[in-house]
Amino acid sequence: MCGVELVPVERLKPAGYNPRRADAERLALVRLSLSRLGFLLPIVATPDGEILSGHQRHAVAMSMGARQVPVMFVDIPQERRRGLNILFNRATNDIPMTADEVRLRAELQRVHVHELAERLPDLDPNGPEFWPCLSWATRNVRQLACRNVASFQPQSANVGRTLARLGVQLPIVLTEDDRLAVEPDGCRDVRIVLDKKGVNGAQLGDKVGAILTNRGQRHMDHRCAVAERFGTSDRAAECAKAVLYGRDVRQEFPEEVLAEAHAYDNALIDPAEAAHRADLRGLPIFTIDSAETKDIDDAISLMKTQNGGYELGVHIADVSHYVRPDTALDKEAYERATSIYYADKVIPMLPTQLSNGICSLNEGEERLAFSCLMQLDESGNIHSYQFVKSVIRSRVKGVYKEINALLDGSNDPALVTKYKDVMAQLPAMTELYEKRLALRKARGAMEIESDEAKLVMDEEGRCVDIVKRTRGVSECMIEEFMLLANQCAANAGRTHHVPFVYRIHEAPDAERMEKLSNTLKACGLNVHFAGEVPTQLELSAILDETRGQPIQIPVHTGILRSMQKARYSPEPKGHYGLVLADYAHFTSPIRRYPDLAIHRILTDMLVGKPEQELIKDYTGFATHASEQSSRQEVSAVRIERDVEDLYKAEYMHNHLGEVYTGTVAGVTPRGIFVALENTVEGFVPAAQLCKGEATVVEGVSILDPLTGKRWMLGDPVKVQVAGANVALGRIDFDYMPL
Repeated sequence: MCGVELVPVERLKPAGYNPRRADAERLALVRLSLSRLGFLLPIVATPDGEILSGHQRHAVAMSMGARQVPVMFVDIPQERRRGLNILFNRATNDIPMTADEVRLRAELQRVHVHELAERLPDLDPNGPEFWPCLSWATRNVRQLACRNVASFQPQSANVGRTLARLGVQLPIVLTEDDRLAVEPDGCRDVRIVLDKKGVNGAQLGDKVGAILTNRGQRHMDHRCAVAERFGTSDRAAECAKAVLYGRDVRQEFPEEVLAEAHAYDNALIDPAEAAHRADLRGLPIFTIDSAETKDIDDAISLMKTQNGGYELGVHIADVSHYVRPDTALDKEAYERATSIYYADKVIPMLPTQLSNGICSLNEGEERLAFSCLMQLDESGNIHSYQFVKSVIRSRVKGVYKEINALLDGSNDPALVTKYKDVMAQLPAMTELYEKRLALRKARGAMEIESDEAKLVMDEEGRCVDIVKRTRGVSECMIEEFMLLANQCAANAGRTHHVPFVYRIHEAPDAERMEKLSNTLKACGLNVHFAGEVPTQLELSAILDETRGQPIQIPVHTGILRSMQKARYSPEPKGHYGLVLADYAHFTSPIRRYPDLAIHRILTDMLVGKPEQELIKDYTGFATHASEQSSRQEVSAVRIERDVEDLYKAEYMHNHLGEVYTGTVAGVTPRGIFVALENTVEGFVPAAQLCKGEATVVEGVSILDPLTGKRWMLGDPVKVQVAGANVALGRIDFDYMPL
């Protein structure tokens, strides 16, 4: 029997002929599969390292920095490798094989069976039901990563149990003949009947994860079973669980992670460690956050200097002191890469012993910090900066709303008493912020208007109100001070030529700019840019010119759509939107892994580690951390938006039939999206607007060619709430003439 062994990844090489050369999307799916499941099947190669099966897994393993991969070696003559390569890499089994190839295929399958048996213990490798699973697994490992369970055809209950780990979310409904069925999300017309033995206690209206147990010729012939129950589908909190389940978000920490975290239960800082740090406990340092924040990772201090300048301190929780490389805590933080916030809940990157405990800069408690001490001139420009490991004690837990009241001149005795230790800093903070704001506008940093919702929850976790978040001076001020520290961190990495994790935002490409020009023309603006790609000052001028005007929404939306997505990168490519050559994320290591990563790099720089050692230790790390963090950030943003939609639908379900005035927020050939003042969006079908076939003009308006009526982004419309589907996070409006 052939054996499977771990070998160095560089020992393998692609075959001379590879019929499955993958595009970027396919490789991304393979990467996702490997990150979740590991090597479900070994790579097949010849003794000299030529890959016969598993080219994509090998390529992804190399890009992920893997050192070893499982390989099964088979001795195949050179002249037969091309044919066997085709055999292994096609999804069909109708390729003619010689008798020797048939015997070899059987031998390889036996090895795959034993490998799968270890990975999927639910299956009996000696049982007949295992062989269909083998065929399924070898053909569909990429779809496995996509979690598209409905596309699989399990042949046995054992296979079904395995697929239960990869279920999708569906509500329980009734068929026309009163049988329980599931309705896949986004497929209103598809209902899959529940097997009588697969109900598992689920009730009508429940949100569940389900698996196919039998695949028929038609949808009505399929059968499925409930693999996971979440609760009633009219509760956003229960549907949110399904979203997390469907996106494979792990809400609980593994035992080995919790074991390390418990070492910090009720922890205090180590006096011996504090003795080796800059002692900043005498400075009037304090934090400013929302009232409900528990994971406080940044604090500030500010003093005016004798020459009219400023000494700004941004003090960040020293998470890297507690989360060391190659620990279970670090590996889990790397996998999560970010905390996920929704409604009144958080799925933290780190266990609460750290995120809310020893790492959180709580009021009156001594904490280890990583401080960026900046000297700014009287105009607010950075003159110099220094990073130091420090020990601090926050004087007060500031709250944005309260600080804004004080900045507005409030003399509330309770507020004055609470902030007495830091009141003297507030005028200087406002002064520096105003100077920084002027510099920001002068360089053309763009301020694109967007609305953010705040969900108001009751004690039972239901959404009872939705209000638009407002940003006062204190929110903008803290954002600007954090931006300064982030800028200094990136500058330190770039000028010292060390591997680093940068936050980059690249300039828009010519194709996006052509679309933007068409959008601006559709809005009545005849704009000519000096170059192929406009400068930030040119775009900023358009934003300011249209701010508060009827065309603000389509113009600002068009400019936002023309932008590239910000991401993490080991290359210092600058930040187009902020108009900064240097930018990174340094200020939130409790909830973002890139911040933790550069804390680790900066720490080694501070202790004097030679440049060559830094390059050796962190080149691969910076690349992998950038890629992982960018992926997880995108996933987290989608989850947060999807879950927010669930809660908005829950809120609007209590307002069915009510009439609102909103604005057109999106246009499609199918209809328009209307945004209410509280940020809730609903859909109005084109059939209610147009007598003819709707025409979309440059993505900013919808036109009825028969009547000439037009609805443009930003136009006011009156609507009535017609429906609110909590399970799908969908709200439907009926159009009402103004």
